Amino acid sequence: MAADVLPLSMNPELVAACNALGYREGDKYMKEPYCLETVKDLIRYLRREDDTCDIRRQLGAAQILQNDLIPIVIQYNRQTELLETCIRLMVNLTQPVDLCFPKPETKGDKVYQSYALEILSHQQSYKEAFGDEEFMACLASRLKRLLEKEHLTCPADPMGEQRTDDDVSIHDGVLWSMNTSGLDKLILYIASSEGEQHWCIHAAEIISRMLREQSPEFIARAGQATAIGEKKKEMAELEALRIKEMEKKKARQFKLSSRHSRFGGTFQVKNLKSISEYDVIYHRTLPKDVNSISFALDKAPAKRPKHRLPMQDMTVTRRSTLSIRLFLKDFCSSFWGIATTP
Repeated sequence: MAADVLPLSMNPELVAACNALGYREGDKYMKEPYCLETVKDLIRYLRREDDTCDIRRQLGAAQILQNDLIPIVIQYNRQTELLETCIRLMVNLTQPVDLCFPKPETKGDKVYQSYALEILSHQQSYKEAFGDEEFMACLASRLKRLLEKEHLTCPADPMGEQRTDDDVSIHDGVLWSMNTSGLDKLILYIASSEGEQHWCIHAAEIISRMLREQSPEFIARAGQATAIGEKKKEMAELEALRIKEMEKKKARQFKLSSRHSRFGGTFQVKNLKSISEYDVIYHRTLPKDVNSISFALDKAPAKRPKHRLPMQDMTVTRRSTLSIRLFLKDFCSSFWGIATTP
């Protein structure tokens, strides 16, 4: 296996199978003699995994797709059976998380939710690896509908990527690799060819995944000169953000002031007994509503374990870089011309 270190908790049979795939020697990947049989064994292991998807999670932790499968596809793309078997394994590893836990009783279970989040994190790392242009070029020569559909299905991770608008996200990298490899032209050919009509639904699904996270307004306006009114609106938004940031900065400076925390005075609250028989002595600035006085201000809030956190809504709408928007605009224009041509 090309990876340097395998997870300590990995199944011994999986460790042996991963090591039997091959190894990296310099810039080349050298497969072992029984590489094809090993890939088939991994597919069988995935077919027999339990409800916790333990095999899938262990293979994701071992980064088998990034370190072995993609290099095999690039290096040995002329070996048809090995290539197709590796793609079958990739399709299995990149299937949506909802299909991994189909049983209704697993939907609300916190343990299964943690497993789902673990698989989702592995798939997000897969998506980053799919941005390899050389891999996309190999894939374009043998277009596989399922693989394209699955790795574009993986939702974005805005908190993990920490990308702003007009920045290149992992999804944008995959789209650009599709553009440079000519894979988008093959999708358009499938959508327009009468002999490939049995693939048209899959092509439409791939296109819908390509356009995820995108706003029709941003794509339609790509390449057009920005109107004066829009510029003024953007300047006003920037000014509002600047003022808001300055207010936050002043608030932070006020909190870090050298004044004593009891500078606001000391008060005796009537009709509110302390632990003794006397009224409470309050050492803070009085709030407007005296009834809102609380003694829990200095208490540390209870921490919730990470595996019990609620599921986050992964719906994201962002503005990609101009080159990606121009590519999607040209692609949509070409597809619209094909779709409306009788």
